[in-house]
Amino acid sequence: MRVGVIGAGISGITCAKYLAEYGADVTVFEKSDIIGGRCCTEVLEGYVFDTGATSVALRGKLIDEEVLSLSEADGVCKIEKGTFAHAYGKVFPGDKQANNVPRYCFKQGMGALVGFIGKGIDIRLNTDIIDVNKNSDKKYVIEDDVFDYLVVATPIPEARRLLSSVGDHRSFSNAKYRACLSLCYGIECDLSHLPYHALINLDGRDPLSWVSIESNKTPERAPDGCSSIVVQVSPFYSFQKFSLSDDILLKDVWIMLKNLLDIDMDKYGVGLVRKWLWSQPEITISFSHVNRMSDTIFVATDALKAGRLEMAYECGYEVAQLIIKKEESE
Repeated sequence: MRVGVIGAGISGITCAKYLAEYGADVTVFEKSDIIGGRCCTEVLEGYVFDTGATSVALRGKLIDEEVLSLSEADGVCKIEKGTFAHAYGKVFPGDKQANNVPRYCFKQGMGALVGFIGKGIDIRLNTDIIDVNKNSDKKYVIEDDVFDYLVVATPIPEARRLLSSVGDHRSFSNAKYRACLSLCYGIECDLSHLPYHALINLDGRDPLSWVSIESNKTPERAPDGCSSIVVQVSPFYSFQKFSLSDDILLKDVWIMLKNLLDIDMDKYGVGLVRKWLWSQPEITISFSHVNRMSDTIFVATDALKAGRLEMAYECGYEVAQLIIKKEESE
């Protein structure tokens, strides 16, 4: 059994992992030069930023075993500081129940998690698949490779285009994503005294939806005496400001950030912006509505579950099991 997977994010790599363990010949195609998708890490002048998923929470899902199978030598570490909340410029302790959920990250960045999941899998980077062909045997052809099954592990808009290239026009109903701007700051200021690793805005009115102090997750994220911060701004702010230049965005958000964290600095040291057009699904679709046993092409994406890392993993696993079940029934 040969399976092609388009997209090396958490869903695609997880699907490939379980299919490979079953014994399938799996090839993953990824358009960028790194794997991970929205589980993405950026490094700039000694500062490490998780611009997508900033941690993984152990909520009794399949990904828990994946994380706990790794050791400190692999870079995995438990985040000891909790999440606080903020509103109207004030910071206060977060939800106790939510903070009791164990959270983990990687010293080298969350992208490392996808690397461990995909270890040993044939992954072809810098390979942008525009369309897919079918041969006379009704098998899928990608770059001269022929596959019995195809898994499209991309956001729904890209999945729709790829499926339509082979005449598959299945309905994705009202699937909808929100855009997100992630702004990263490296500053020559030590924020390790703060009792939290992240701030969340609960009322949804503040542009600073999520503030992750990366160096409070693990000190290896910034040079000595410095701090690395990732700000994920609100859907409304992201929509309104998405087309602005990185420089304007960094300056605008910096003013709000330094006031919130009481940072007595006029300028940040280094900065970068990551623009996510399809950040998280606002409206999800039923997994069984999109993927059926009669199919030979499947979709694995968080829009079939929820916009969380652990749910993207679940989706990849379930697609793999569906293919295995189909293969064994024939």
